[in-house]
Amino acid sequence: MITTELLEALLSPDFRRRSQAEEHFQALAVLDRVQGLMNQLGNTSPSIQLLTPVLLRRDILKLTDINLLNELISPLLTSLPGRPHVGHCLAEVCATLSIIGTDSAADAALQKVLAFIEPVLKQGDLISIRLLADLADRAPMAFARVATTSLPCLISESSATSSASLVDAWTHVLVNSAIATTIKTPSLARELPKLDELQVDPASSAAQTLSPSLTSLLQGYGTMHDEESIQSCMEHLSQATVQCPSLLGGNAAVLNAFLQTCLQFLDNSKYSSSIQLSALETLTSFLSVGNVKRNLITRDLANSIAAKAIPVCAQLMANGVNEHVDEWASEPATLVEDAMEDEDEALFAESLFESILQHLGGIALTVALPLVQQLLSSEDWKHARAGLAILECGLVATPISLVSMLPLMIQAGTSLSESANLRVQWQAIRLLGILGETSDPSIRASHAQAILSRLAMAVISPCSKVSAMASLGIVSFCRGSGEQDDVEDAANYIHQFLQELLNALVNGPLSSSAKDTGSITAQVRAMGAVACLAESVGEKFCPFYDQIMPGLLATAQSPTIELTGAAVEAATIVGTAVGLEVFRDDANQLLSWILPVLQSRTNTHVPLEQLLSACARVASVLGEEFAPFIDIVLPILLERANEQSDISITEADESGLGSSKQSQMGDDTDSFTVAVPGKGFTKVTINTSKIQEKSQAIRAVYEHAKALGALFGPYVQVSLDVFLPLLHFPYSADVRSTSAQTLAAVFEAACAAGEGSGDMLIPQKYFPSLATSLAKQIEAEDPSDMEALYALSDSLSEILYMVHQYRNSELHREIVGQFSLNHAQALVQRCMKTMVACLERRKSITSILGGALTGEDEQEEYLGLLKAEEVLLTPLVDSVGYTLKMFRGKFVPIFESLVVPVLGPMLSSTNDVRALHSALCLFVDCVEHCGKEAASKHANRLLEAIMGVVGEGNAANKDLLQPSVYGIAQISRYAPGCLTASHIQMIVHALLALTDCSKEEAGDDIYLVEVAASALASVTLFGQSSDLKFITQDTLVKRFLNHLPIQQDEDEAKICHAGLCYLIESQVIDISRNAVRITQIVGQILSDVGEGEDIASAETCENLVSILKVMRSSLPQDMMQQAYSTLDPEAQQAISAAIYSTSAVVTP
Repeated sequence: MITTELLEALLSPDFRRRSQAEEHFQALAVLDRVQGLMNQLGNTSPSIQLLTPVLLRRDILKLTDINLLNELISPLLTSLPGRPHVGHCLAEVCATLSIIGTDSAADAALQKVLAFIEPVLKQGDLISIRLLADLADRAPMAFARVATTSLPCLISESSATSSASLVDAWTHVLVNSAIATTIKTPSLARELPKLDELQVDPASSAAQTLSPSLTSLLQGYGTMHDEESIQSCMEHLSQATVQCPSLLGGNAAVLNAFLQTCLQFLDNSKYSSSIQLSALETLTSFLSVGNVKRNLITRDLANSIAAKAIPVCAQLMANGVNEHVDEWASEPATLVEDAMEDEDEALFAESLFESILQHLGGIALTVALPLVQQLLSSEDWKHARAGLAILECGLVATPISLVSMLPLMIQAGTSLSESANLRVQWQAIRLLGILGETSDPSIRASHAQAILSRLAMAVISPCSKVSAMASLGIVSFCRGSGEQDDVEDAANYIHQFLQELLNALVNGPLSSSAKDTGSITAQVRAMGAVACLAESVGEKFCPFYDQIMPGLLATAQSPTIELTGAAVEAATIVGTAVGLEVFRDDANQLLSWILPVLQSRTNTHVPLEQLLSACARVASVLGEEFAPFIDIVLPILLERANEQSDISITEADESGLGSSKQSQMGDDTDSFTVAVPGKGFTKVTINTSKIQEKSQAIRAVYEHAKALGALFGPYVQVSLDVFLPLLHFPYSADVRSTSAQTLAAVFEAACAAGEGSGDMLIPQKYFPSLATSLAKQIEAEDPSDMEALYALSDSLSEILYMVHQYRNSELHREIVGQFSLNHAQALVQRCMKTMVACLERRKSITSILGGALTGEDEQEEYLGLLKAEEVLLTPLVDSVGYTLKMFRGKFVPIFESLVVPVLGPMLSSTNDVRALHSALCLFVDCVEHCGKEAASKHANRLLEAIMGVVGEGNAANKDLLQPSVYGIAQISRYAPGCLTASHIQMIVHALLALTDCSKEEAGDDIYLVEVAASALASVTLFGQSSDLKFITQDTLVKRFLNHLPIQQDEDEAKICHAGLCYLIESQVIDISRNAVRITQIVGQILSDVGEGEDIASAETCENLVSILKVMRSSLPQDMMQQAYSTLDPEAQQAISAAIYSTSAVVTP
């Protein structure tokens, strides 16, 4: 029974009395608690009046009896006047009914509440208006059905703009109501839609029904002077931007009113900085919405926004920093960069400034750049610092548009990095680091010396913040934009200044013996810079190894945890760069320190994850030499990877409802709260640091599997068992993607071990599970996490490719022994579903690129998204292709039911080059591998697309030429009846054009040129069209011989080299006239085969040797000597070995 005394005890300051009361309260049955609390609603004690509905709300969510929930409504309505917490209870009743009951039950409950509060709503009763907002939030679908259409009338009759509190309350109602109209399915925890996927829809219910009311409310914002109400209103509008932007942009009137409202709050003569920041945040969120900046913001509007917002941001960035430079400089650098406590506003303004630049592009830059010039030339250090910060924002948000400004940025960064003011100096060094991350080649070509010299000077600064930032700048220069070409470009310039940079690092922070926080941070950053320098230049670091490694090894035994971990990490990265011969002894020395720690598990001096990652790097260098240590390291890695995730689900209160936040105890946990009918408020807490450790352990296993290959065999089964379930790990995309990559590496090791032992039982057992699990997760993965989706797809493709590599071996049948056609169909179905979604996204992105963009930077952004989708298509297509090749003719029903409906139309009606490329690849695979019946059935459709590609001549897309030319070869072999005389003439001329260069001249196009030579021979010399009127046979033979041997594609090579034997034996090729060339070709083929290249069968090799013997016996000796003299030593040796051996078969 719940009495007044019990409730008073729950509020008691006496811990013992309160604890006993809580224990007694929790021991009561939920129904008894609800009934008792309902009886206490009439209690006149002010404190109990507040407590009772709070406790009641929590228990309402635990109810599952619909009748009981309905019975609560009337008494709650009676108690509502003057008590907002009772309104929360009513909202929770309606919310629970909307999820566990029928639509009609939820609607009836909501109508009952609305009928009760409607009279006081019209009188402007704040409690009832706020209840309305709660109802829209907690029971959105019922609210949209029942209440939305009546809101405009209620607002107009309630004198909504008569006070700031009314404007605030009705804004909240309108925003929640607009969001409610977008909810289509009941959910316990609604995810926010992605801004770039949101659209403003003028035809939406929010735009049509609610926007006019918001327009009238916005007109009342100008009379508001209460900062708390203004701040609350802006929060509501900001929520609308990210969940229902149609409310704000559905028609011209509301759009203009909304924008003018935001801009009016930027007036610093009337409003505080916090109001200005709220207005800027709301504005930038709206600009982030998919079609807002392209379709709604006219050039005039964009100019107005930029003219008002850019100067305000700059002012907040300048004035929002602490003016005490000495205080800032005296604070030590830390590994987690934190601003001073009172500088949050300046940092927030920087992020908003960057967002405005990103979304308004060139229009914003026209306002910002003159402002930068003024700020940089100012004698006020705050202004100079803000100018540098603005340049940094510009580099991040609009790097392409700012290319012409790079010299100014370099000049500003290098000159101000020598400023006497340490804050300006630090900001300039930071700008130089950001400049190093740009992909523009002129940065390194023209300014590498200026940037790296300044960074080298700053590294030795006595201010730990400046020194640490300079080391980070070196890291940025090494890594560039992250693209491989850019990293290689950076390495060329770094090598020129490597000695200067290393001297600065060694003589500066790395020579310090101080152990204060700032010095330790500077040393850790310096070791990171050394590691990146070594990683960048690779083996070119060898001459500097002895200058660096002894110090790192000494620091690795430091009693300071941060230094020890950083030294071990840097030493192993340097070792990876210089390679085995240089690093071997020191690698073993490091292992002699690390392994005892791992074995004992008692010395926690160095974080375990750093030691395990170091072992993985050492393993990647030592390779098979690491095998004796694997028994120590791998069990620990598997244990950490397999640890239960630190996920807790606990009872909670409403304070965290609908939000996700980091724990106040640190950055190691994330939590969110949901309201679960039948259970109540539930808090889910995730230990993110544990998940990160899990991911690191999985990555380390990947490195060990790749390094050891077959020697990893004893651990493949346990590793597969651990990582297969982690493909579906729900709390981290990184864990899923890393598990996928590691499974591929472990499967490769399993195949290598099985090949060595002749036993493929483990690959056979796990192949179906691996392929199926990967395909399932590919289908389920959120496409917004493109890196994870690609990793999963690429891993599936890699595993299927590994199996495909055994296609000519008896082991292949053993590996695929348990992989059925049903497995194949399910796999292809999931891959094709993902492919369809990918092609739809590409279509959408292409449409955006064809519209009005804000500038080159936005264009580059969408081209990047398009490229990411293109990259994803490759492993999806490959996975289907490898599965097709596995089942060959049996695959035809799958091909025709799943592939043809999706990609067949792409052969004739798409503007998407990658879609056509995908279709070409898989249709060619069908023609080549699925039998003559399937080839004949689908070749005509394929040939039509191929002729469209090759018919473009020099203008043909190279990405399409390769599968098209390969397809010509396959059609000529498996469906030659499709080729008419006009086809052949056009094809031959196209192939002659492609092969009108030597292989040496082909460069990156060598594969295309070789396949074109193979296709030309297949159509003209090997096939049914050998007697052509428009070209001589001698011309075709000469072109064929000029491009032999074929080395890029093993299958084409075998066909062509067998064909060569056929042409010589049938005397199409004259051995006397072509003695030198034939000898060169045969010598190269035999040499390549001897080195393990599978470019000719044993039978072909025998025939080639026989041809050579015939030539030796039938041709003049001086002719053969001349031919032999043109060979390189390896080819000469291969020919001699073949001719004089007892067997003519050349084997690797």
